[in-house]
Amino acid sequence: MNKVRFLIAIVVIALAGNLNAQEYYGINIATTKVSSENYTNITGAKISGTISYDPTTYTLTLDNATVGGDITFDTARIKNITITLIGENTLTEEIRTVPGTKIINGNGSLNVVYLDGLFEKNTIIENCTITVDATTKMYDWAMYGKSSKLTVKNANLSVEGMGVAIGNFYEIELIDCEIVEPANAQIIDNEADGLGGKFICDENGNIAKKVVIKKVTGLNDVAQTNNIDVYPNPAKDNVTIEGKGEIVITNSLGQIVKEVKDNNFVRTLNIKDWESGVYYIKVGNMTQKFVVE
Repeated sequence: MNKVRFLIAIVVIALAGNLNAQEYYGINIATTKVSSENYTNITGAKISGTISYDPTTYTLTLDNATVGGDITFDTARIKNITITLIGENTLTEEIRTVPGTKIINGNGSLNVVYLDGLFEKNTIIENCTITVDATTKMYDWAMYGKSSKLTVKNANLSVEGMGVAIGNFYEIELIDCEIVEPANAQIIDNEADGLGGKFICDENGNIAKKVVIKKVTGLNDVAQTNNIDVYPNPAKDNVTIEGKGEIVITNSLGQIVKEVKDNNFVRTLNIKDWESGVYYIKVGNMTQKFVVE
């Protein structure tokens, strides 16, 4: 009996030693904790595809992964995080906040329900494609960033909420990309649920429930050749104009019906109330005909 007890004690001590040797890195992916034991290949019942973590650079890589839950951070351990996207990735819940900077980058894509920027210093989205659809869970907000600066750089971003797409950031900066929906969008101070900060709003100052931001690709080449692109053509509800320069639109009688004086490369105009007929779009020195149905 004493030998049995001795062996049991050895096993218990060994197990305790293994548990103590395992370091928790402060990241939870669905129901899986990321640790020194699994960080190179993070697997779990609610995870498919490939997920890994580099604790030296605080970089979490999603490689054609699907997560049946959310990604959360122990803010006592994780101050800054970089999430790199490879291929197509899906998260059925949200990516929570960190107290420092959260960067989402890579050449891949991500579908997610909600992006939390609460109390982050910076939220940076660059070079990737992200779809945030909070309406799938009937969430009022899709991207919320109290006290946080949002930077979207050379990225495609589609965000939709039941009430607010993107709001409550202290600053919103777009680099090498443009808002294409809503048409003639504004980034302005506004309020929702008693909160202030910068919101993306429509041309009338109403908080947008859906926002689409697209990369401005080949901007210099297009500007040099003075090409413009108009689509769809014919158009019925909205028309998108790509080209560098102020826009002047005239009808078949030569009357000016619309002018857009900004430096954006991509502009989407609401033409629902326009009369059917032929119009002419002039951008810089180039003119193109389009038809309103």
